[in-house]
Amino acid sequence: MKLRNFSILSILVVISFFILFQLLASEFIVKKGFQKLEDEHARFLVNAVRRALDIKLVDLDKLLIDWANWDDSYDFVQTPTPEYVQSNLLIDTFLDQSLLCVVFQNKQGDLIYLQAVNHDGQFDKALADNIFRQISMKSPSLSESLDKQKGMLSLETGELLMIAKRPVLTSKVAGPAMGTIMFIRLVSQAMQNEISSLLGADMTLVPLGEKKDIWVKAIQAQDK
Repeated sequence: MKLRNFSILSILVVISFFILFQLLASEFIVKKGFQKLEDEHARFLVNAVRRALDIKLVDLDKLLIDWANWDDSYDFVQTPTPEYVQSNLLIDTFLDQSLLCVVFQNKQGDLIYLQAVNHDGQFDKALADNIFRQISMKSPSLSESLDKQKGMLSLETGELLMIAKRPVLTSKVAGPAMGTIMFIRLVSQAMQNEISSLLGADMTLVPLGEKKDIWVKAIQAQDK
């Protein structure tokens, strides 16, 4: 009788351990499954944010086309005049188009016009000088080449910039290129909020530290 009771007890212990093992294994599998789904969702959000920023960058480049392929700009980079600035580069132009900084250079790479707008909505030449200095350090081709370029660049403050640059041609899109125009737009909190609202997820821009590749973008998206 004692042996039978011992056998029954042993069987119950084995069954209990088996059930406990199954529960733990099931919980691990479920957690692993949820983690995989969360990782896939996070990757989807990151890619969606990148696409949204790319669309914003294309929009900036489209805006620049009208300025770069224009006889008035073609004449200005060759012979700068205050009339061009007074007619086209007023503070309202910067604010209406959400432009942080505008750069004109002649074909030798000399600065013809450089101006920026600060957070108070006022012209700030010191800010413009600082932005152009960082662009020249991190991506020399942006300040030296006549080629068309566009991409992202982070400032020392961690703020992310959208940059579009085009050679200046005539209104008939004829050359030779006599200089370049660069439009710079800040990836502002308002822009981030707009993208977050469209995706239904919070996004946080992650600074790239010392990386100098203008094409690299780092975005961290978290589901609400």
